[in-house]
Amino acid sequence: MQIRKGVFLFGMIICILSMANAETVVGLVEEVMHGDMIMVSMPGKEIKTHLYGVVCPEGKAPFGKEACFFTTKKALGKKVRIEIIKSSNNFVEGVVYLDSDTSLNSQLVETGLAKWDSKNAPHERVLVLMQRIAQVEKRGIWKSVKPISKK
Repeated sequence: MQIRKGVFLFGMIICILSMANAETVVGLVEEVMHGDMIMVSMPGKEIKTHLYGVVCPEGKAPFGKEACFFTTKKALGKKVRIEIIKSSNNFVEGVVYLDSDTSLNSQLVETGLAKWDSKNAPHERVLVLMQRIAQVEKRGIWKSVKPISKK
């Protein structure tokens, strides 16, 4: 347990340092579309937000409902801070923070309800560490022999 805390803190420090120059917005989560997709409202606009660096199972896929329920329970109706990584029009990819240091992205991966998206977020070390924990402890998608495939 002590090693896990140390790994998590190390990962969070790396994440914070890598996000130092990212654009930040704050809004209210109005809708959860999938485990890794939310609609966030801000004064005058709504932004469809994909959780950067994670891929959740969708729909009827194993753990798809669980991932959506987890995100709904954690974020729906709550104020979030988004560190925007990529954006275009009314769509962004970002790290979604539920409070000052709790990333929904990493929570989904740590609980085994999402995979680290190594193709689109190869340098997200926090997600790598959280996925390794989920794999070792056989959580969520890692209970099955064949985890979800990438999009």
